[in-house]
Amino acid sequence: MGFTQYNADDIFLFFKKADKFGRGRIDFHEFSEVLLPHSKEYAGLVTDRPDYYIRRGCDVTNFFSCDTRNQFIALWSTILQVERQLEDLR
Repeated sequence: MGFTQYNADDIFLFFKKADKFGRGRIDFHEFSEVLLPHSKEYAGLVTDRPDYYIRRGCDVTNFFSCDTRNQFIALWSTILQVERQLEDLR
């Protein structure tokens, strides 16, 4: 599972939608609006978890299970596919 089927145009479409103020970048709030559920109850389940910071030299596979990493990859694939399909409709 990877991202080889996506290109710079797909990333541009994502940023174009997420960048509410047209600054050419997105901040954490804009990023959160894209990824968090619209329901405050479900968004709270994600945002109310304690922080777990990465220390240098730690294996990143210790932070998320393999299934969680695969789900995150699938989420990003879906987001990029939807943006591509919306652009095709426009």
